[in-house]
Amino acid sequence: MSIQKRLLYYLLLALLTVVVPYIVTMVCIIITMDRIDGMKMGVIPGLIAVHIIFGLAFIKSKWLYKTVSIIILATMVYGFVWLSMSNRLIQTGFGNYGYWDLALTNFLVGLIAWEVFYQFDHRLKKNWL
Repeated sequence: MSIQKRLLYYLLLALLTVVVPYIVTMVCIIITMDRIDGMKMGVIPGLIAVHIIFGLAFIKSKWLYKTVSIIILATMVYGFVWLSMSNRLIQTGFGNYGYWDLALTNFLVGLIAWEVFYQFDHRLKKNWL
């Protein structure tokens, strides 16, 4: 996959990190009929859904490999995002609830994780297949 094509995929990742958690959170707020409870309920599924959707588009392989890779990467990204947010590594100062901090952290951690995955997968397939 060329660098230009990967950049387009990473642009998709950036879009997903902003839109998907917002939509999931809004749905959860509507379901719970409470803003704070809805945000608490929607944050984790919103973060993980980004990488599931992105992985389905990004990984061009058999379903079992794709599924296992997505689960592992989404879990790792969520763990690193949680660590980053716990230690307040990124603070934009935008918004009252830290949405933009979370979106930016999710994007940057996801970008690094997906590029590392791509490089590892590319070299593995090149050397073994």
